Amino acid sequence: MSRQTPKTSTTFDKTANKNITVNNTPQSVFNQKEAGNLDILIEQYKIYVDSANQTSSLRAQANTFYLTINTALIGFLSATLAFLGESFSSYWILLSSTAGLLVCISWVFSLRSYRSLNSGRFTVIQEIEKRLPARMYAREWELITAKRYRKSKYLRQTSVEQFVPIAFGALYTALAIAITFL
Repeated sequence: MSRQTPKTSTTFDKTANKNITVNNTPQSVFNQKEAGNLDILIEQYKIYVDSANQTSSLRAQANTFYLTINTALIGFLSATLAFLGESFSSYWILLSSTAGLLVCISWVFSLRSYRSLNSGRFTVIQEIEKRLPARMYAREWELITAKRYRKSKYLRQTSVEQFVPIAFGALYTALAIAITFL
C-alpha cells in the first residue's frame, strides 16, 4: 500500500479577509484584493510593528515580575537564615527552594513563548516589508547576522534572558541539595 502525500491548497476566504492554510503550511498574509494598495499596507504595517513592540514591552514586564519574585524569595531565605540560623527548619528551606525552582521553570517557558510570538510577528513584518519601498527590519537582521559587520558573535536576547532564570534555578537546586544532604 503506497503512502499518499496530501495536497496543500489555499483559497481566499472573503469573510475572514485572510488566506486559508491547509495542512499547516504557512501562507501569505496578503489577500489578493488589497495587496496592491500601498496606503493600506503601510497602515497595517504600522499597526503590526506597534503590536510587536507591545509584545516586547509585555516580555520586559514579565521579566521584571519573575526577577522580583526570585529576588524577594532569595532575600527572604537569606534574612531568615541569618536571623534564625539552625532553628530555621530545613523543611521551609526545601519548600522555598522548590517554589523558587518552579518559578524559574515558569519563567523559562514564558521566555520561550515570547520568543515564538516575536519570531512569528517579525516574520510577518518582513513579509509585509517585501511589498514596501524599504525593508528596514529585514536589513537590520541581515546586518546583525552578517559576519563582516560584527566583531563578536550575536547573542539573541532570549538566549541572554534565559541565563537569569537558569542561574536562579541552579541556586535553588544547590540550596536544596545542601539542606538535604549536609
